Amino acid sequence: MQLTKTQVKVRCELGICRNAAEFTVAPSHVGIRSRLHVCRGCLSEICALFEKEKAQEKAQAKASAGAAHETPPQESAATPSAPKKKTKKAVKGEEE
Repeated sequence: MQLTKTQVKVRCELGICRNAAEFTVAPSHVGIRSRLHVCRGCLSEICALFEKEKAQEKAQAKASAGAAHETPPQESAATPSAPKKKTKKAVKGEEE
């Protein structure tokens, strides 16, 4: 995809904006009719929206990564632990 200065005199094609287009967005390997002509104001709004979306995705990824790396709470010394089971060797040793 390429962003170039508009070579011809055309109007912005976004919504009801009718300012003079300064830039042309041309996807690669398509015909001349597939180009989008935009003015500086509309292009800057698109860029701002993209940056905002990108920042939100980054914050969500960071939050989900932080939640995945949380460690489970460890037992404190005040918390009683479960009684240990006796092994067969310990049971045999007590019988003798």
